This record gives sequence, C-alpha cells and structure tokens, in this order.
Amino acid sequence: MALGSFKFRPTGKRVLVKLEELPTTVNGLHVVRETGHNAERAQCGRLMVHGTSSKCEAQAGSRVVVNPYNGKDCVVDGIPFKIFDDFAVLAVVEG
Repeated sequence: MALGSFKFRPTGKRVLVKLEELPTTVNGLHVVRETGHNAERAQCGRLMVHGTSSKCEAQAGSRVVVNPYNGKDCVVDGIPFKIFDDFAVLAVVEG
C-alpha cells in the first residue's frame, strides 16, 4: 500500500496507525520487551496519515510507539488499522 495513494484520512487531531511488532534492536541497542500483564502496554506501528488538525511531530511513514489503551480498531480495504488521538503517539523509532 503506497502512502501517496492512501484515500482514508482521520478527522481532527487523530492519526491512523498500522500496528507492527516492536523492534528487537534500534541502532544496535537491544530493546527489552515487558512480560506478564504489562506486555501489551506499548505498541509499535507505522503512522500512515494525520488528521486535518493533528499536531503530531511524527511524519507519515514513521515507525511510532503508541499507547494501546487509546486506539479504536478500524479496517480499510481489508487491512486492520487503529485510529489514535495524536497525543497517544509516545515516541518515534528511528533507525
């Protein structure tokens, strides 16, 4: 799915994220995943598109870490996504 041809845009201060696995290494550093009941606390995904008034610092196509308790499930063309408020984007994963 090309980002340039994406026809779905969330409204207001929301972002659309396609969830992915949290990376195990970032710039040569090992990422320790939480276990137990905290294992699902943070989720990683690819930011697909911003809402019209979103002030999120991440650019479309960036890998981001989001707060999973804030998202709403959504399916576009049979592909699962989540819609988050822009403040639910906790970090940008670089590298």
